[in-house]
Amino acid sequence: MKEKALTVNRFVLGILVLWISGCAAHSRLEPLEITLSDLEVEEMTLMETSLVAKVRIVNPNPESLNFSGASSKLYLEGGKVGRGVSSESFSIDRLSTETIHISFFINNVAAIYRLRQLQEKDAVTYKMKTVLFSEGPYGTKRIQNVYEGVLDLNESGTQSTVPSNPS
Repeated sequence: MKEKALTVNRFVLGILVLWISGCAAHSRLEPLEITLSDLEVEEMTLMETSLVAKVRIVNPNPESLNFSGASSKLYLEGGKVGRGVSSESFSIDRLSTETIHISFFINNVAAIYRLRQLQEKDAVTYKMKTVLFSEGPYGTKRIQNVYEGVLDLNESGTQSTVPSNPS
């Protein structure tokens, strides 16, 4: 009798492990691609510049995704120069793209310091770290992304590296 109960418990445990691993494998999403599409100066003062960034988000997944906002940090030559936020709720259809606007606030002192270092350089490296927020039944999920690029100062063109998607 004891052996039969032990066998049933092992069977139930095995089914439970297979079910959980199946759900985990099924719910994995391919990483989103988040890129900086455009920047517009909104307002400039002595200490701060306000920018509106147009950010493109590519959803390579077969499911639509819903978000409740975004937060970003902007880096120039490895140093943080500003932060951006958006409380805009948005959805990205399956296998499609969406553009959102993020308001950035750039610390002019930090930006000038970074730009002074560029006087003898031919290119500027930039990085945008973005977190997208998705509300769900188990709390807020954070999807993180890092987008890096190089702005060629001689040719006025940009070259972007492959975005990375830390978990």
